[in-house]
Amino acid sequence: MALAFGALLIHQRILHDEWDNPPESQLTFPYKWFQVVGPDENFLSENPYIKLNEDGSGFVQKVYLGEIDEDHGVRPCVVAEGDPYTGTVTWEFDENRAFRIHHGNDSAVFTPKGGGTMQRANWTWIIELFCDGNHVNFNN
Repeated sequence: MALAFGALLIHQRILHDEWDNPPESQLTFPYKWFQVVGPDENFLSENPYIKLNEDGSGFVQKVYLGEIDEDHGVRPCVVAEGDPYTGTVTWEFDENRAFRIHHGNDSAVFTPKGGGTMQRANWTWIIELFCDGNHVNFNN
């Protein structure tokens, strides 16, 4: 059953320079932004960026979280890849502006400065967090 649904992977795969001039169509929040990529090529070509609420969820394959720095441009923090079969990823900000991502009964929480905690229930997580020059791995 677990193989039928696959595993959730959160992994940074974008070079820093590619984030210096983010496209205008991205969804922007104060000090944070998301780029959401759809589950297939047709979906991508039609909806390269999907506007969702801060506490929203959707059928997505990748979510990029970054910080907007007036001096250094955009700093990539984390990439979340949704489950390839269910495609569902949910994220929110808590009262401390930390980034929280949910998948099923699992959740991972990241602070804007590169720290992070993770709670794992019954899914496999591979998490790499890049922010403010930090590289934090959570492999469970």
